[in-house]
Amino acid sequence: MKNILQRKNLTSLIPLLFLIGIVVLRLFDPDIIQRERLLVFDAYQTLQPRVYKSIPVKIIDIDNKSLEKFGQWPWSRNLVSELITKLANTGTSTIGFDFVFSEPDNSSLHSTLKSWKGILTDAEIAKLKAKLSKIPTNDEGMAQVIGQTQVVLGFSLITEQNTTQPVIKAGISIAGSVPDQTVLSSQGAVKNLNELEKTASGNGSFNITPELDSIIRRLPLLMRLNKTYYPSLVLELLRVAQGASTVIIKTQQVKENQPVVIESIKVGNIIIPTDNTGNLFLYYTPDASERTIPAWKVLENKLTKDELSGQIVIVGTSAAGLKDLRSTPLKPFTPGVEIHANALEQILSENYLYRPDWLTGLELIIMTIVGLLLIVFMTRFGSILGVIIPSTSVILFFACSWYAFYYYHWLIDPVYPAITVLMIYSVISLLNYLKSEDERKYIRGAFSHYLSPELVDKLVKNAEVLKLGGEMRNMTVIFCDVLNFTSISEQLDAGHLTKFMNQFLTPMSQIILNEKGTIDKYIGDCIMAFWNAPIEDKDHAKNGCNAALKMINELSSFNEFQKKLALQEKRPFIEVNIGVGINSGICCVGNMGSDMRFDYSVIGDNVNLSSRLEGQSRFYGINIILSEYTLASMVEKHQERDFAILELDLIRVRGKQQSVRIYTVLGGKEIADSDDFIKLAQTHRDMIGDYYAQNWQVALSLIECCLELDRFCLTKLYGVYKQRIESYMVSPPESNWNGVYIAASKR
Repeated sequence: MKNILQRKNLTSLIPLLFLIGIVVLRLFDPDIIQRERLLVFDAYQTLQPRVYKSIPVKIIDIDNKSLEKFGQWPWSRNLVSELITKLANTGTSTIGFDFVFSEPDNSSLHSTLKSWKGILTDAEIAKLKAKLSKIPTNDEGMAQVIGQTQVVLGFSLITEQNTTQPVIKAGISIAGSVPDQTVLSSQGAVKNLNELEKTASGNGSFNITPELDSIIRRLPLLMRLNKTYYPSLVLELLRVAQGASTVIIKTQQVKENQPVVIESIKVGNIIIPTDNTGNLFLYYTPDASERTIPAWKVLENKLTKDELSGQIVIVGTSAAGLKDLRSTPLKPFTPGVEIHANALEQILSENYLYRPDWLTGLELIIMTIVGLLLIVFMTRFGSILGVIIPSTSVILFFACSWYAFYYYHWLIDPVYPAITVLMIYSVISLLNYLKSEDERKYIRGAFSHYLSPELVDKLVKNAEVLKLGGEMRNMTVIFCDVLNFTSISEQLDAGHLTKFMNQFLTPMSQIILNEKGTIDKYIGDCIMAFWNAPIEDKDHAKNGCNAALKMINELSSFNEFQKKLALQEKRPFIEVNIGVGINSGICCVGNMGSDMRFDYSVIGDNVNLSSRLEGQSRFYGINIILSEYTLASMVEKHQERDFAILELDLIRVRGKQQSVRIYTVLGGKEIADSDDFIKLAQTHRDMIGDYYAQNWQVALSLIECCLELDRFCLTKLYGVYKQRIESYMVSPPESNWNGVYIAASKR
């Protein structure tokens, strides 16, 4: 019953530890948790997107039709200059570009001088060059046009390192500590031509950084290159449109060792709330045709009067071939310029999404309180009544989160608290179920620990056996192990390896049970079994040897089946071989373990010897090794005549001080009475005798005779003796040598 009492304590302790672990995990906020939270916020935007309203922000779209009318991109600087001029003439407030002019315009006449060589004389080329020097290049002409209106150029900050440093037009003022560790940093830049940057009113980064799943949910309003802070294209458009000169970054550092975080960014009269790194949470609208004007309409003067008056316009592209399409919560493919336009609209309409720092703390507090209530309630009233709290909590989490988004645009995470409650509920329910099973099936559960049906019958008749301790008995113990199992397992995946072990263990286990044995345990690919307990077996040594021989014989059928299976699965076939160690002697057998869990098992020094003998089978190349004690047990009943037995060696296994004489069983009575075995056994005995007598030359010649008579695959055994004798012939053993071989390893 102690097991049941322990389970009752665990019903409260484990869920409490589980809750603590979940809270700690949330503090680290791993990627998978962030991803689930963001997907919920995406769903909220899909259900309740920002309503499009007439805000003085327009997109001048270089769409596919514009490219058809005015040629492929990039356009000449003259055409772009014409676009700027016509936009300025419509009364636009500020013009921004969502692409970079990083290369000179090769369509300029100045760039064609080299192509006239060979056609014109040097003098004619010199005159042409002199005339062109009085005419501005296309880039210079565009720079002049930019200087005559309010144009904000865009550049890209990149992770590849270079020495390019864009010109900064805005003054950056930091109200608080410097947020170097917080702001998104870069190693280089792709910037506009110097002459263009020089005359522009503003210069901002148009970088858009996706989340873990490549969806654009936030826009960086501030980025860093080396020690210089750069405003985004959106910030620069707002600054230039307001005639402001400075961007003010408000930061905060809660504790000295914590990183500096950004609270908000002020540009002109506008204060923009951001996340800790200076990103704006984007709140998208559905597609709005009123927002976009094709570039060809501007160039062909198709706009109505005052259509762009006072507007902030961003020139960008929706053409798929220009590869500026991004994924947003509302659409899988959105032009990057629309993301900038959405950000501008949000800021100008003060329609923000909020996730203040204190929300994480609030979520953790609520999650902890609900988790504790659930643990107390379910521990007291059980899982059926306890289902009220988790189901109600999950509904409230999502309802409150949706309410906060709908009315206040707060991004409150309902997923992690809901998962926490459900997981705690599942853990407690499982523990309650296990506790109930303990209480209802205590006795039956105890019986089911044992493999032998005879043992179950004995325990049913004599329940007081279910206690710790045991009795001393003369027993036979077997260890059976698969040789070279590592090579086999390397060729099979987990599923096939499990199937392989089941196919091996099933017939081997059945042989043991048929021979009146009890299976103690499976240790990986090893079977441990014993005889003479719990049911008395006077022939335990003989039955153990019979089981070992039958397991060796079963290997032929098993290997044949595995060979066919390997052919079907198109993998190499490795023949399976086993080693069996057998020892007999006094062991302690009974219920071993603790008050909480115990098994019917056998322990003792004789058990250890059996395991060591199995390990020596690899060294001698022998399948079965039995000790002199097992042989002696059979000799007492004249049962050794039923087996073909050869002496192997006198060894001292690792971990023992006493030497033991070991033997092998090559077969049953039919083999023992065969002429082949009788001849080999006599020669083998003579060889062993001369070996102990240190008659090295005679022993070597007898080994050769044994090899000629061998029909039982004993080549490795005789190779061991041959190598050992040759070594003794070079370095004779000490005078007190008694023939004992000291095993260097367990296997």
